[in-house]
Amino acid sequence: MARKRGHGEGTAYYNEKRQRWEAQFSYQCPETGETKRKKFTGKSQKEVMAKGRKWLQEIENGLMPDADKLTVGYWLDRWLEDYTKPAVKVRTYERYESIIKLYLKPRIGQVPLQKLQNPDVQRLFNQLAVNGKKDGSGLSSHSLNSVRICLHAALDKAVSLGYIARNPADDIRIAQKKKRDIKAMTEEQAKKLLDVARGYEQKHFMIILLALSTGMRRGEIFGLKWSDIDLDKGEIYVQRELTPISRRLTGREGSLVFQDLKTPYSYRRLPIPPEVVRELKRLKRLQAENRLKYGELYFDDDLVICSEIGQPYNPNTFDKVYKSMLDKAGMPKGKDGFCFHDMRHTHATLLLKKGVNVKVVSERLGHASVKVTLDTYSHVLPDMQEQVLEKLKGMFI
Repeated sequence: MARKRGHGEGTAYYNEKRQRWEAQFSYQCPETGETKRKKFTGKSQKEVMAKGRKWLQEIENGLMPDADKLTVGYWLDRWLEDYTKPAVKVRTYERYESIIKLYLKPRIGQVPLQKLQNPDVQRLFNQLAVNGKKDGSGLSSHSLNSVRICLHAALDKAVSLGYIARNPADDIRIAQKKKRDIKAMTEEQAKKLLDVARGYEQKHFMIILLALSTGMRRGEIFGLKWSDIDLDKGEIYVQRELTPISRRLTGREGSLVFQDLKTPYSYRRLPIPPEVVRELKRLKRLQAENRLKYGELYFDDDLVICSEIGQPYNPNTFDKVYKSMLDKAGMPKGKDGFCFHDMRHTHATLLLKKGVNVKVVSERLGHASVKVTLDTYSHVLPDMQEQVLEKLKGMFI
């Protein structure tokens, strides 16, 4: 009885009709796990067997032997799942997935990977700058840069694996557009919003108060634990964020995950005023009452912002509550109104207008440098210069 050949042994034979040597090798497809066969041709038995063994070795080394047949779209999908998903945060993965789906695959997905050239990529970005959005308008400079980072990273990996010789996304010029103006509430608007928020549940009021009084990001507020707060000293230590996960990744709605913060600078200490401490203590008392009320049904996860039974509170669920608050306060919402992140801008803008040192504001926001803060809030600087001028009057003569 003939012995069954294993993967990598191959079978060589001479094809009389075509006057050439042929060999077939069985292998396991990296994508599907299925056993398939691959044919090789040549002038000698030695040649076809060498071709087959080399091809199998490349598969075992994680390479793609048929790279000349890869499309950009296929490679982007493989890069996203095999190399990016295990290594980045959920939000980063979702952002890259969206970029690939909306901007890259529809425009260059069918291009053979090895035929993609620098002018093709430059043309892509020129088009996205003009009509990249669904409504026919162009992407912002910030969005274009996000697309560039995603595409460049995917193509860099293709270079390191030997699929392409160089990265065609190198040296791409991105159209510089006017930055979206920072939206910040006036002090009167912020106070009005807080007055309205007092009519809601304490946790809802607390979310608004923390956003305006600390400048914390949305996910940082929802990820806050009581162990992060020193109520005696009046200090908050920002340690993590709570992030909603797309249904595409989990198969169900409402999934949440605690994640590390955006950058090392995001881990920070935030002194808080007595009125914020007072409201936090009130919230803590209400949670203690709920813990007694629900007993074993209560999820004791130490969360500051949580459901009535102590479970993590989905930040997306709060969106409707926030819009309702804006409505009652008579403040704009939607595309031209105030989004949640604008409360962070409000915190920074009001502090800068009151003359707080920009370095202190930068540290409260968790920015990597003062330059980031200055670039973001340059609209406040003219008012600050006027304040300096007033203080200089009569100082020397």
